[in-house]
Order: sequence, then structure tokens, then C-alpha cells
Amino acid sequence: MTTNSGSGRSLTGRLGWLVVAITVLGSVAFVAWLFLGGGTWRTEVSVIEAELRSANRLALIVDSCNGDPEVSVLRETDQHVQVEVVASSTPFQGGDDCLDVVEVELQEPLKDRTVIDLHSGEEVPVSKIDSLSG
Repeated sequence: MTTNSGSGRSLTGRLGWLVVAITVLGSVAFVAWLFLGGGTWRTEVSVIEAELRSANRLALIVDSCNGDPEVSVLRETDQHVQVEVVASSTPFQGGDDCLDVVEVELQEPLKDRTVIDLHSGEEVPVSKIDSLSG
């Protein structure tokens, strides 16, 4: 009578080595990305507040620090201006506590419309510069 118990152990051993090899390869790729690429990726960031610099120009103050922010989504309706901003993030290198500014040109004056941050879903407070207040 023959048994297959030896081949089962062989398969388990091969599978174990495959798991180890994949884990090591993944770890090496992660470390290479971290050190060679700076551990940076682009992600959505929160819009903290906005400043109306002219009737059609908004300055968005965003929660990134030297993250090269850019507006990825801009939707205008009669009631809202919806914005989404992405910026670079380097979470493994620590970070400075600072904000960035990105400007956006609206197709129509802001007037009474509210600004909505699509990342948080929250309304963004908008301040007007003095020359527009009068």
C-alpha cells in the first residue's frame, strides 16, 4: 500500500517558500519605493477655508504642506461650487504643520453660492478680501 503523505509535505513546503519569497519581494519593493521615490503618493486633502480674491477667483487653503496641491474636481451649480483637491503626501517622513494655497477660476461669480469640499463633504468658510467688501 502506498501513501501520499510525503507529497503533501512537499507541496506545503513549496507553498511556504513561495509565501516567504512573495513577502520578501514585497518588502524590498516597499523599501525601494520609500527611499528612492521618497514614499510619496497623491491623495485627496481637506479644504480648510477659501478666500474670494475676485468675483470669479477663489484661493483654497488646503491641508497639505508643500504638497503641490491641484484641483482635481470643480463642479459649479446655481447653489454650490464643489471642489476636490489632491496633493502629495509623505507620511513616513514626518511632516510640517503648514497649509498650502491653490487658486481656482470660476466660470461664474461666486455671489451667494456655497463652497463644498468633496473630500469631507463639508461647507467651506469663504472670506472676502477688503477690496471686494465695499
